[in-house]
Amino acid sequence: MLKWLKGLFAGPPGFDTLPALGRCRPIRVRPYTDADFDVCLGIYKRNEPGRFPEKYIDRFIKVLRDHTSLMLLAEDQDRVVGFGGVNVGGPSSENLAWLSFGMVEPALHRQGYGTTILLARLAALPEPPVAYVLGIGTAGSSDSFYERFGFHTQLVGLPEDSEFKFNFFQVVFAREHWRLCRTILKKAGTTLDLGNAVVPENVRE
Repeated sequence: MLKWLKGLFAGPPGFDTLPALGRCRPIRVRPYTDADFDVCLGIYKRNEPGRFPEKYIDRFIKVLRDHTSLMLLAEDQDRVVGFGGVNVGGPSSENLAWLSFGMVEPALHRQGYGTTILLARLAALPEPPVAYVLGIGTAGSSDSFYERFGFHTQLVGLPEDSEFKFNFFQVVFAREHWRLCRTILKKAGTTLDLGNAVVPENVRE
């Protein structure tokens, strides 16, 4: 039975949906609103020690206030337990998509919430005409999580005009991966409550 399921959800090369099987939670995922600012800031601060560079919180606050990413919140029994952002590359790079600031309440790590938020962000993207190249820059603490889903290192170092060091990862995310993410979430009982929300274009500072 397990072998059959793995064959069903394997998909094309690139993003690996297999680690999500049996991990997603039957929770509600919805867009961020300005009323959620304090609860999101609290989750960030509880995750900050040993995970994020000093002063990086200013960038997080800017993302929330400027709505430069579609920030999706995970709610379990009406309590916000985590969130994550996503945007797309813009008119000149429509096949690019970027993930940012994915995190979960520290007490709830390794319980499937991060996996659910990851798949929900990807399911919120417009259906790929062929494929996206997904990118993410991490501070290091979440590298193994993204590597599990097929992301591979592209660059380690300081991006131009940045004081922060990042590990940059990418993976190919095809139309079939997008459909599998939606199927896995539906089978898990995850409610993807997007309303009229759209994924904004990536804007360089």
